[in-house]
Amino acid sequence: MNIKEKLRAFTKSSTAFDKLWLKLWWRKTNKLALKYSDFEYAKKLWKQRKKTDIDFSNPKSFDEKMWYLKLSNRDPLITLCSDKHLAREYVKECGYENILKEEYACFDDANDMAFSELPSPCYIKCNHASGMNYIYYKDNPVDEKHLKWKLNFLLSQQPYYLSREWNYKNIKPKIVCEEVLSMPDGVSDIPELQFFCFSGEVKFIIYNLGLADKDGAHKDPIRWALWADWSLVEEATKLNHSNDVPEKPENYGEMFKCATKMSQKFPFVRVDLFNINGKIYFNEFTFYSGGGFTLSKTKVIQDLGEFIDVSNYKIAEDAFKHRTREDIKNGN
Repeated sequence: MNIKEKLRAFTKSSTAFDKLWLKLWWRKTNKLALKYSDFEYAKKLWKQRKKTDIDFSNPKSFDEKMWYLKLSNRDPLITLCSDKHLAREYVKECGYENILKEEYACFDDANDMAFSELPSPCYIKCNHASGMNYIYYKDNPVDEKHLKWKLNFLLSQQPYYLSREWNYKNIKPKIVCEEVLSMPDGVSDIPELQFFCFSGEVKFIIYNLGLADKDGAHKDPIRWALWADWSLVEEATKLNHSNDVPEKPENYGEMFKCATKMSQKFPFVRVDLFNINGKIYFNEFTFYSGGGFTLSKTKVIQDLGEFIDVSNYKIAEDAFKHRTREDIKNGN
């Protein structure tokens, strides 16, 4: 656990510190949104992370092309598919309603929630960003007042500012309450397969075990990087938990088919699917994996940028826009 994670864990131990952390975090995020246009922020963040300048005139690597698409792809479909509530419509359209988790309720305001009326357990999350998750258990005491404050506070923020992912910008924030998945033994971690798809073609997979803790919050899983034929990406040494390839699911072919079909309309998308004893469940679509920085600097993975065609895209005018305080207030 790094310093940031330790600090965050400490703040969660107290409602006062939790509020302070969230307010300071988003104040910093909003200040950066006010200071830098999306184009400027992309260049700045790339320099910080990569120690070099990004070449938007001739993007080549996987990460470069994801950032280029961030500033240029304004397809409304990626907004719908980034919405953790409305993405269900696209999954159904693709013919995969059977892989959707059950959605119990959806709220515009946390004050409308009656926790006693929710199924237990129940997965509670915001639809407009990742990492805003909580699992509610009836027999586990919860500070309902603080949780409602926290959810409404998060609904009022604009996650698009965090890494300038335009696809989050126009999502109408909601609170989603849905089915909690678990393995039959109630203990083992659920395998998640993240299919990295390029215009409908799966090129490689991240296999995760242990993505969330018992409260629903994200945690670092153990993982492997695999090629589409289920062989280990041997060069990705920092990703691979071991040199032993995890057992291939018996229904891998069906999962592969799902990811292929649902990704055909996008130059790149990561399709995340759970597998519980042969039953497939849809998790989410991710258009800029790692916020535009993949988990690996591995050359063979970065070279997959050649499969992302950006020739029909041009950096949008809004990427150069400088925001006003009124824009920040209105989440624009």
